[in-house]
Amino acid sequence: MDVKSELNKIYTNRLLQSQEEIDAFEEALGNLIGLEDKSVITELCMV
Repeated sequence: MDVKSELNKIYTNRLLQSQEEIDAFEEALGNLIGLEDKSVITELCMV
């Protein structure tokens, strides 16, 4: 899994305008949480 790719998915789907966007957003966020890497928090704040 590429962190930048997951961050891009979060950014792209951040408006949550459809069920597909909600699902993609939640999946990407779950993938990043699963890393248990605190440095991702800083990158999330930049999204």
